Amino acid sequence: LLYGLAGFHYCRLLLHFDKHIEVIERVNRVLAWMSDDYWLLGKALDWLSVGNAYLLAIEKFDSKDFDQAGKFINMSLEALAADGYEDYYVLPLLAKARYYRLMENYKEAIPPIKTAIAMFRAQDRVPRENWLLLLRVAYWELKDFPNMLIVLEELIEAYPKDSYILT
Repeated sequence: LLYGLAGFHYCRLLLHFDKHIEVIERVNRVLAWMSDDYWLLGKALDWLSVGNAYLLAIEKFDSKDFDQAGKFINMSLEALAADGYEDYYVLPLLAKARYYRLMENYKEAIPPIKTAIAMFRAQDRVPRENWLLLLRVAYWELKDFPNMLIVLEELIEAYPKDSYILT
């Protein structure tokens, strides 16, 4: 049974193929199998995998398990913050932003995205395209067009394309 980082990447692969139920079952087996002193990063990534599984179920399968998604994402955020795993901290931040977007609470989606982007910029890295797209959508939905245009300009500069859909 894969666990820790390997298990997390395996769960990401399963989610790519819409196997959210398998992810939840796999993580429950791992957490039941591991002792209380199981590596905190492993637990945090397992909780994130479950949170992402619930988000996938909400997005694609009309689930309403917002409470479960939020609970596991928050557990992951708290564990990673407490133990200083900054390299992984952006992952639950982005899951939190997706969570708020799915709840159509765009105002709350913005801070976690901006934090993740700021963490990347602090390392002289370019934020990923989907992060900028998520931020752009939040600004669009809030009718905050000046900020949306700033993000759109950054998108065009970092990820040039022939066109971008604005809605």
